[in-house]
Amino acid sequence: MNKTLAAVLRYVVFAGIAAGLLWYIFRGQDLGQLLESAKQVNYVFIMASMAVALLGYVIRAKRWNLLLESLGYKTTLLNSSKAVGIGYFANLAFPRLGEVLRCTVLNRTNKIPLNTLIGTVVAERAIDVICLLILIVTVVILRIETLGQYLITNFFNPMGEKIGKLASNPLFIGIAIVGVVAIIVGIRLLITKTNFGAKLKGFIADFTSGLTAVFRLKKIGQFLVLTLLLWTVYFGMMYVCFLVYRWFQH
Repeated sequence: MNKTLAAVLRYVVFAGIAAGLLWYIFRGQDLGQLLESAKQVNYVFIMASMAVALLGYVIRAKRWNLLLESLGYKTTLLNSSKAVGIGYFANLAFPRLGEVLRCTVLNRTNKIPLNTLIGTVVAERAIDVICLLILIVTVVILRIETLGQYLITNFFNPMGEKIGKLASNPLFIGIAIVGVVAIIVGIRLLITKTNFGAKLKGFIADFTSGLTAVFRLKKIGQFLVLTLLLWTVYFGMMYVCFLVYRWFQH
């Protein structure tokens, strides 16, 4: 098979996948209602939202590159941006699948160990979760008179009641203990009786290397600036999405 035909087939396959994902996302929707809603939006802001989203992809890709560089791996911003974009697109149909898919894409283009890539993505997401928690705590502190009682009534009290019921249930405690012991024994047998142990150690070593990449960053200042820019872009993207609807502009 010549290179031209292979390239054509590759584009056809990816186009088919894209069409399939679009069908999956919009299946069961009223097309007439969608078209009617489409007439009421401002397409200038749709284009602006797309531009902001693309900027977010590039910033996330650049930040990912910094983590990989700290482990001694090099990749271009174009390759990592394409991987991030493909991952986000896959998330539209299957949430969180995109995280694995973007690692797979970069593994194929740059031959970086897949387990290491997954570790860096987990580290990246952990940092994003910390940022989200900081934002939530900040909002709660600033609006404590509004959100405080709501959180206590609708979140903390119900959660405390559920935990209390489970903790006082002997059957649940017994099943939990038996389950933990069974998992530990099963893993121990799997490691000692098969060659799975060596593979597992290799996986853990690569994964841990990626996970701890943030502690080896050589450009920590640039990483923090990119993280701040990324969350600013997230806010801008959501705000522009609201502006799409004409009623929000007035």
